[in-house]
Amino acid sequence: MRRSTSVFIFGALVIGACSGGTRKPAVQASSRLTSSTSVPLPEDVVVAGSVWPGKGAFAGPQRLVHAGGITVGYRRFGSGPDLVLLEGEEMTMSQWPLSLLRDLAAHWRVTIFDWRGVDRTTDDPNVSYTISQLADDTAALFDAIGLRRPFVYGLSTGGEVGLALIVRHPDRVAKLVVSGATPGGADTVPTVSAIDRQFNDPTTSPMTLLGFLFPPGDTKDRDAYLAELLQVPQTLPSSATTARQQAAELRFAAGPGLASSLRAARVPVLVLNGVQDQLVPAENARRIAALIPGARLELFEDAGHLLIFQDRARFLRLLKEFFQ
Repeated sequence: MRRSTSVFIFGALVIGACSGGTRKPAVQASSRLTSSTSVPLPEDVVVAGSVWPGKGAFAGPQRLVHAGGITVGYRRFGSGPDLVLLEGEEMTMSQWPLSLLRDLAAHWRVTIFDWRGVDRTTDDPNVSYTISQLADDTAALFDAIGLRRPFVYGLSTGGEVGLALIVRHPDRVAKLVVSGATPGGADTVPTVSAIDRQFNDPTTSPMTLLGFLFPPGDTKDRDAYLAELLQVPQTLPSSATTARQQAAELRFAAGPGLASSLRAARVPVLVLNGVQDQLVPAENARRIAALIPGARLELFEDAGHLLIFQDRARFLRLLKEFFQ
């Protein structure tokens, strides 16, 4: 894809679908605390009125903490060993499937957070926005909130950040699971050109774009996921943050990638991908697994990019087995 080889089509595309088929978002992009001039928080604080309503209340309030030179917005809920979720490009915390978060919270203490420049997480425009920088941000958050070698799951771009995390901070992660990720550089298998053209065509409907998260013709899972999005207030990254994220993905795809570093990785890794993933061909997962010593590969024959929602039962089963 021109914008990104592993783009996760939340953001304006999903919110546009929620608003009935236009590209105009139903919720404006957040401009709160997105400047490097924001005063760092001296301690972890709770954001008043931030508990999601109804079925989302179990996730508790959003908290803010100073980490690695920025202020990071995060939520923590559940009980058990620590599990950190790394979100995809243009995704916010509110776009994780609620049903999945609830199931994960039954087995782990789950932490979700927003990348720099997203919603209440601040950004410094003087700092390069790269996959490696996001990995460093993640490690800084671990320090700030006292996470010692948690389990980590990364989705799409979040999976690439997870891979960079075990390269740059190998002692900070117990085990890593990724899905819908690419290895970067010349080892990346891009999206097929026909889908790429639709992504870059402004006349393509948001529901069509949302449908690319699932196998062709799977409107049932698409609509079920959309219904879950509507259960909590949605926010969008600002246009400036979106541009920085897209540029980071382009650099990741055009640069040297992680291949040489992953060959020396010593963190246990489980690599997942939907065989019918329309955004990130499954060959990327095969290449990642082949690069990492001892990595395990699991392909979901009937699933697409959002396999965590489409085949949640198998996903949870694999996580429980791998994180034993």
